[in-house]
Amino acid sequence: MQNKAPQPLLGEAPCYNRYAMRKSMLHTATVPIQEMILHYLEPERFEESCRSCENYGINPACPPHDFDVPEFWKHFAYLDLYALSIPAGDSWEDADQQLTERLFSMERTVPGSLCLSSGSGGGLREEGMRYSIQSLGGNVEKLCRELLGISLQWAAEGSAPDRLTVVGGLLRGTGETIL
Repeated sequence: MQNKAPQPLLGEAPCYNRYAMRKSMLHTATVPIQEMILHYLEPERFEESCRSCENYGINPACPPHDFDVPEFWKHFAYLDLYALSIPAGDSWEDADQQLTERLFSMERTVPGSLCLSSGSGGGLREEGMRYSIQSLGGNVEKLCRELLGISLQWAAEGSAPDRLTVVGGLLRGTGETIL
């Protein structure tokens, strides 16, 4: 008998792809933490990328962290990955806020869970500081490509992408939180 991966938690709130912004799509996947650590975690690479950011070493959600990043992930069993893709003309900030509200709502209803922000706001919210997947060494581009089947689009000089994608997550599983 083959074990099926647990389904991502969608809660009772309406699905974004039916009720949110025009032509937006919510993509979801669940990855076991051991698979996350083995295939999608690159803390040294992403800490190095973060060094050029003005929040590096200042914002508590940003690297460098005073804990072992792979050990942090081991406090959980699953990462539910959520990517909200919107047309480039729609408001990225609105999409980010909607996804963040959804993640915090799920965090409040799932014991022992922790939401991971999109990374855009530096992780500081009214509900408290939250890390992003990237700040914890997660390769969001690879996660989206391999688990969600979407390629993140980036702006290039003189051209804008057709779609923007906000990515966050919900860590869950063991009931033990470390924040």
